[in-house]
Amino acid sequence: MVQSTLAEALLSRTNAGKRRIMQNFILMSVCFALNHGTVTALTALASSELGILLGNISSGILYFQYTMVAAFFSYWTTANLGAKRTLIFGLGLYCLYVASYLIAYLFPIIRWSAICLGSFLGGIGGGIVWPAQGIYYSQIATLIAAKDEKYSRQEWNSLLAGIFASIFLFGEVTMKLLTSIIPNYGGNTSIQILYVFCTVIACASAVFICLIDSLDQYTTNDDKDKSDISLGATAHLAINLLIKDPRCALMLPFSASFGLGVAYMNGYFFASVVSDQLSPYAVGYIAAIVVFSAAVVALPYSRLGAFLNTQAPIVAFGSLCILLFALINLLFSPAQLGTWPLIIALAFVFGVGRSTWEGSFKATFADYFPNDTKAAFANVQLQMGIATALGFILDIVTSPTVVGLCVILCSFIAFFAQLLAQYLHHHRSSPPNTVNTQDETPMHENEITVRSHEKDSEKDIKCQTSASPDTASELRTFSPSSA
Repeated sequence: MVQSTLAEALLSRTNAGKRRIMQNFILMSVCFALNHGTVTALTALASSELGILLGNISSGILYFQYTMVAAFFSYWTTANLGAKRTLIFGLGLYCLYVASYLIAYLFPIIRWSAICLGSFLGGIGGGIVWPAQGIYYSQIATLIAAKDEKYSRQEWNSLLAGIFASIFLFGEVTMKLLTSIIPNYGGNTSIQILYVFCTVIACASAVFICLIDSLDQYTTNDDKDKSDISLGATAHLAINLLIKDPRCALMLPFSASFGLGVAYMNGYFFASVVSDQLSPYAVGYIAAIVVFSAAVVALPYSRLGAFLNTQAPIVAFGSLCILLFALINLLFSPAQLGTWPLIIALAFVFGVGRSTWEGSFKATFADYFPNDTKAAFANVQLQMGIATALGFILDIVTSPTVVGLCVILCSFIAFFAQLLAQYLHHHRSSPPNTVNTQDETPMHENEITVRSHEKDSEKDIKCQTSASPDTASELRTFSPSSA
């Protein structure tokens, strides 16, 4: 078996068995979580610390660059550099984004240049680092499952995904809490201390990730999908699926709802409500509550989706949560909302909506497109990136009221679009009332004949039997919650 040979090669080289493999995975996860945590923490502070205009411009550059690189260069970079080198390169670029805040603080004369350049480079890092993380995760799962007789690869996929999610969540919450804790106890130099601390953490994590083993040499050519290494592969896959399948197009409103909602929250809610009415140092606490509330409801959402055998009602409910968040911000002034109980409640509402994006929405893509997982993920990646970048651009050129109305409109459409997509999916997957049993093809060894009933015609498809991938885990692993 190829997988067994690969695992034995790695284990022989490291002399530490599964423990060594898990040490690689844990180290990668911790470094990734801390590095990315500094990025999301400072992104949440952008509008309150840099000013609304520069904050929105920097976030817009970050997400726009992330989207472009993800569309045209992400898998090509990983294929040429390998997963480990791409992780190091991507986290290194994230370090430059984090360091740009410190440089802007120390040298105000180049403030705009430093922030914009840092956001540009950070966007490149975000565009390449997530696919590399997912590929490294997949390599670990394959190798450790091949040496383990107790659990299957799918079970290891689930276990590793849970470990990564826990570490990633802990890193993001911790860094966002520290952005509020450090300024409260740092005195007059608190912001400078915060920027130095984040820069040190980001750089240290980028350095320590160099200690993980490179697993690319244990991936055979048969395991590499050549379609992923061409320039623009992600964009090509996404557009093809978007055009040929209306269910994919019906996912767009929720992607727009969430992406615009993120821009509205960072550009208006954190700056005008939380920072102005409470304190700039409260932003980290509220941002952490958003993440924490998303984590709290993630497991109930998962169980409810399994019980209903569909994710559509849950995603539709998430769109209503984002709609409610924007609606309340539009109906009431920052002064009316500027109390801890109301702000915490709004953060929790948005967090519940975010949780549907992180879990149920991506699981919907896995359910609808089990044979097009790469194209499905490409849509998740690009739809969210484009919508968020557009949201920050709207923050710059229009008023918060316009952005809030766009969030409400997209959320309203998303509610019905999710239900319609589920109807189309059910209609496609429902078996016909009668089955034609004539002209049956004899079954050959390692080969089966699948009767595929299409909407307008029937056709026989001959395919080789193979184990199905854990598509939900793949999408969950590759998906960024933010750039």
